[in-house]
Amino acid sequence: MSQLKWHKRDHVAALDDMMPLTLEERGAYNAVLDLIYQSANKLADNDRFIACRLVVDLRIWKRIKARLLALDKLYLKDGLVHNARADEEVREALDRIASAANAGVNSGRSRREKSRTFSNETKELTRTTVTTDDEQTFELPTLTKTNKPSSSEKTTATTKNGFHANGRGKNGDRVTVQDPAERLARFQKWLAESLGPEGWSLVVAAQDPTSPHHLRCLRVCKDHTRSKGKGWPHNWPGAGKDC
Repeated sequence: MSQLKWHKRDHVAALDDMMPLTLEERGAYNAVLDLIYQSANKLADNDRFIACRLVVDLRIWKRIKARLLALDKLYLKDGLVHNARADEEVREALDRIASAANAGVNSGRSRREKSRTFSNETKELTRTTVTTDDEQTFELPTLTKTNKPSSSEKTTATTKNGFHANGRGKNGDRVTVQDPAERLARFQKWLAESLGPEGWSLVVAAQDPTSPHHLRCLRVCKDHTRSKGKGWPHNWPGAGKDC
């Protein structure tokens, strides 16, 4: 199958070029040009084949061929039938086809690279282990674990709201801590413990907008919280826009 399905045609130039030709010669000339383009400028100088394609007697084609050669409408080279204008048009058409093919290869390579990059980023987001660029472990400067109060302290220690420090009222009933900072600290502790061994690292990075892993860790923490059916605290530090 030929690579060239069509070719450009300057109608004014074509009519001027065919002025010296008879109606019979014009028909044969146009048919031969189509054969040249169809073969990508590799039409063999085979009189019997060409006459068969033109559906004429071999002697008629030989007579028309001699006339077209004499008027420089066609010329023979290296066993092939050529036309000067067709030489130029076929060369430009083949160059366009090669450029389009190269562009398609480069585009496909670019799409595959983007797909691999996206896949790697997606896998990275699902990981619970977070490390910094220098492979150092996050520290928790503000969210430090406090020692559990002794039994004597539990009976006497109360908050300014009148609640015991262990989260129960004076009569032993479970109460809701009203202090927003205390509620956030309790939520962060629950989140870090439920995320596993690297939970504290994830929580620290999620609340630090300057961390290179801030948005990634924030997304992991929020997705985990939603999966547990819990709400996200409104006073989460460094949360920014919702992920």
